[in-house]
Amino acid sequence: MYRLINLTIIFLCITGVSGCSTVVDESALADGSDAIRGGTDAGPNEFPYFVQFVLAGYKEVTPLCGGVLIDPRHALTAAHCFDMMRYDGSLNLDKIKRDIMAVLGVQTRAEAVNFSGSANVLPLGIEHVYIPESYRVIGVGQQEYHFHDLALVRLRPLAHGKPPIAWGAVNPTAPLTYAGLGWQADPKSEQLRQHFGEWIRGDYHVIPQYPAQLQKATSQILTGPDCDGARTPPDTNLLDTSRLCMDVSVSSPDYGDSGGPVIQIVDGTPRLVGILQGSAGQFTGLGGVGTRTFTLGLAINVEAYRDWITLTLVHSYQGR
Repeated sequence: MYRLINLTIIFLCITGVSGCSTVVDESALADGSDAIRGGTDAGPNEFPYFVQFVLAGYKEVTPLCGGVLIDPRHALTAAHCFDMMRYDGSLNLDKIKRDIMAVLGVQTRAEAVNFSGSANVLPLGIEHVYIPESYRVIGVGQQEYHFHDLALVRLRPLAHGKPPIAWGAVNPTAPLTYAGLGWQADPKSEQLRQHFGEWIRGDYHVIPQYPAQLQKATSQILTGPDCDGARTPPDTNLLDTSRLCMDVSVSSPDYGDSGGPVIQIVDGTPRLVGILQGSAGQFTGLGGVGTRTFTLGLAINVEAYRDWITLTLVHSYQGR
């Protein structure tokens, strides 16, 4: 089986928090000031369907993951964004309702954490989270690999006045655009670990580098052995074909960008084709200080989950 040498898969929720996606190590470090590396500021109302999930139950409101509105009551995001709310294998829905909010209409990080700053900003609560029964987290060494990593979130109340995005199949030859408000961390792994150890107790000492504006970047679909290596945990044959592989060698998502939209323009209209999941690349440096170089991006292929999404929407509207 082919796989990348020194491959590092970075899942992009707030890592290092108890129960979250992957162990923070030297390969999970960042430098620079923009969260989407090589990204640019999104234009006003360019992503009106973008959802920013935030942790609101601690000392400070903190961005958690991106998401995307697919109808007035529901958003899609990555399942691993809720791993920190999982106890004994089950989601603690009461804790999710108390500690996580969805903020729509944001153009800046300040709007996301303050729930204000623009007439477009709409903070909503979470009523329910649906995750496929097939969702799995497989540990290989210090890495965790997430399979069927999709979540459907029922919001409350309705997102009145917020346009959802249509979703469908990806065109493998057309360009992709993705967006997020994720962050980069100080390139000292011990500080990063210390930050999250103290953050979860509500005591900020190390502040990650957040972008001021919603970021966007473009990419292309990748295929071939490098992509298959990124979608397959080492020493397994578990190729996950339900994920899209993207070229992120020029611009790449980072922490907190998980769950954000990956879109294509079809007949002049944006179509959701994927949900950001993670990036793969290499770490260069010594003693926990250095830089990452991402080459491959991973996204959940929403068309691969059409049946699950459709059926789950029916159950949600029935109150199940």
